Amino acid sequence: MRKAKYDLRKVICPNSSGIGFSSNVAKPGYWITWKTDATHYGIGRVLGRIAKTDHDGADCAGYLAVMALFMESTHAGVRWVDPREVTTCYEKPPADLLAWITGADWVKNAKDVARMVAMSEHGTTSDNYIATRNDPDKAYNARPEYVAQFILKA
Repeated sequence: MRKAKYDLRKVICPNSSGIGFSSNVAKPGYWITWKTDATHYGIGRVLGRIAKTDHDGADCAGYLAVMALFMESTHAGVRWVDPREVTTCYEKPPADLLAWITGADWVKNAKDVARMVAMSEHGTTSDNYIATRNDPDKAYNARPEYVAQFILKA
């Protein structure tokens, strides 16, 4: 990696969506996605802004330094991201969702799979709602017929 001087200044990402909780501003700690090419995206957490580089033909000053996930999300490494390629900026990473989806408490039988499908259809499998997944009043916990509608009868 080339040498650079980093700072913690916010960066405007002109092509970032403003839909939902996404903004067009990226700061250290923000969770972002960006286009890596026409059909692929990167995902990661902002470390800071590149203030100056020892550029060798291409100046990356103003780019974001990002801890990016790669290799099927089993590895991470630093990437320099052009703010024009950023498509979404979230203030916080989806920590609750990632903790749940990577946690030890996972499906043990076919009934658990059906419950997960019902949770997804109910809209609970998002970072904002995953903490309420065991709420006894949720349809997939309170009504067996809700879960049953997603199971093929033989």
